[in-house]
Amino acid sequence: MPPFQYPPLLPLELRLLVLQPGMPEDPLTGTLVQRKLSPADGDIPEYEALSYCWGDQSHPQPVKLKTKWRKDKEQPDQGSSRYRKYMLSVFGTHSGYLDIGPNLASALRALRFRHHKRILWCDSICINQKDVTERSAQVQRMADLYQSARRVIVWLGSAAPWSSTAMETLRWVRKQLSSPAIEISQYEGITPKFALKEDGSRQEIDCTGPLPLSRDQWLAFEQLIAADWFRRLWTYQEIVLANQETSIVKLGVEEMQWTKFIEAALFICFNKWSGLQPFFVDPPRHNKNIKVFCAKAVSCSTMQELGRESTDWVTLLSSTKLYDCSDSRDKLYALRGFFEAETAQLIPVDYTKSARQIVASASVAHLKQNRNLQFLELCNSTVSPSWAVDLEKPLGLLQLFSNAGARSAASARLVKPGVLEVAGVSCDEICNSVMDLPPRETYELLEDYITNVLTVFRNLTGSEDFHRDDKCLDELITMMTFGNLWDHSTKRTERAPSWTTISLEIGRRMIRQWITGNAISDDYYSIPYGHRSATATACTRTRGGALVCVPSESYDGDMIVTLLGLSSNLVLRPQSDGAYAVVGPCYHQRYSNGQALLGDDFRGWEKLWCIETHSLAFWKEGEPLSFSDPRLDGVPLPVGYSEYAVALDGKYVPYWIHKCEYEEYMEHERIYDPRMAGHRLKDRGVPIERFRLI
Repeated sequence: MPPFQYPPLLPLELRLLVLQPGMPEDPLTGTLVQRKLSPADGDIPEYEALSYCWGDQSHPQPVKLKTKWRKDKEQPDQGSSRYRKYMLSVFGTHSGYLDIGPNLASALRALRFRHHKRILWCDSICINQKDVTERSAQVQRMADLYQSARRVIVWLGSAAPWSSTAMETLRWVRKQLSSPAIEISQYEGITPKFALKEDGSRQEIDCTGPLPLSRDQWLAFEQLIAADWFRRLWTYQEIVLANQETSIVKLGVEEMQWTKFIEAALFICFNKWSGLQPFFVDPPRHNKNIKVFCAKAVSCSTMQELGRESTDWVTLLSSTKLYDCSDSRDKLYALRGFFEAETAQLIPVDYTKSARQIVASASVAHLKQNRNLQFLELCNSTVSPSWAVDLEKPLGLLQLFSNAGARSAASARLVKPGVLEVAGVSCDEICNSVMDLPPRETYELLEDYITNVLTVFRNLTGSEDFHRDDKCLDELITMMTFGNLWDHSTKRTERAPSWTTISLEIGRRMIRQWITGNAISDDYYSIPYGHRSATATACTRTRGGALVCVPSESYDGDMIVTLLGLSSNLVLRPQSDGAYAVVGPCYHQRYSNGQALLGDDFRGWEKLWCIETHSLAFWKEGEPLSFSDPRLDGVPLPVGYSEYAVALDGKYVPYWIHKCEYEEYMEHERIYDPRMAGHRLKDRGVPIERFRLI
């Protein structure tokens, strides 16, 4: 039999695999049918979508397929006598073999019913992978494909010796929990809810003590969350957009409802002992797998609440950096289902373009849509254009607790291909070598981490006695935490310091304990240098005397700027032709809260960061918390603008609207203070410059 040939798809069509019944050892056979999928018109066929990993393709297995093929014939008028004959003859039948990967073949054998057909969608079969145009068009519809499926089947792989132990363990844990079992909050994390026993007593498990699991159960769980499916980027979109209640997990013959599966697994992962068992085969890899699993599982809850088209690609690209894909272009394409419709249209799926071209287009689209330069916080490139992120390198946004741009909109334009002109202020200059300061998680032993940090501190300050100076310690702690401190947070008006948000006092005590050798590994507090940034992992002292966190590629002579529309400061490298290359984002505590644009006189108010609203707040004894910047008191709004308050998590934040707002995109501008426009800042004496980024 010849190789299978795909007939072309019509617009809005997809292919579905009608998997023929059979016994496990029978050859795989099926029929490909073409159906219209148009959720907007209510045209949604009945099917299940398979979410799986392609895996090794070096030993393919055949599946016998047949399909109807439209013949090129001239269609007669519907009223003519020849129309019925035409309809009976227009379709021919084609059969052939298609090679598929072993993992997909195993999945189809496990999913095949013995006595009746099953209708599935799986990308390897239902998309002509050799047709780049079709592949691009179908990938563009991937979000609709998974969101419209009756259910998504998560295939973790074939049965293994540990499979039943792992799944039975999850079922047992889930029975101890109520429904819903897990409460997920962006700020409070994971809170499990326990079901009571029939006699009203508590269950056998809780959050604080070790779980009563055997060695075999722990080892089975280690194997389970090491499955490739959890690390694959495409599966992020496939399951996050799926119907959470109907979707299932399959591991060989084992099956479990998706929501119950992730609730039980999340509970185990968030138990303190989940990564500490001495008999784990590969503890470092297991701890990384826990993070990967939790990120994907939590996203299923948070993204369902936010809805599709609620997050920009810059944030998504950073939050999905733990996942793998074989084609770097898919780091954007696999997230396209979450983009706003207008943004998605500006970033069409096109596999004839390079990753560099795609990112540059996405950056310009982001600038147009959002009026900010947040994509510059991802910059990690050593080739032109330096303002477009290199998808081949590690990614990560700075987890900032400040806003250097002070709610200003970007003033930027693409001068010509590869050259982006931006507006901002030159702040400082790097005049020393940079020192690497890896986060705590990269060290196996706390003692090694402490030794490295203290060495860096001594080199930065040039003193063995730096710990005797409170002011010096405060600057070091602020640098390490990127400003995430109880003293500078609205949380100080609500609660005491915690392990997630320490105070300067606790930080000073911890560093002094490190020096005296009194620090212990299980101390409740630690300096949380864990921003997980892939772009600012070094520190240095500037010409202005400030301690800053910068990209490790920075060096003497690089300048630090504040740009309109960018929440972080940025390191630029001057070029001989007057242009600048982007080195990457940095944290400069003296310019992190709009000081380059508005100065440092807060008129008696104390600046705090509100994590719920992601904005500066201002506190004064005897006054309610304010979100209006006191540095702009007395500066009138431009003609035609008015201010109004928006409730965000119970707090009222000022927004601005123009009476002649006439375009839908202008709604994005309401978060920007019109008094912070570049020409108005310049009129008030702020030394705004234009920088050409190449």
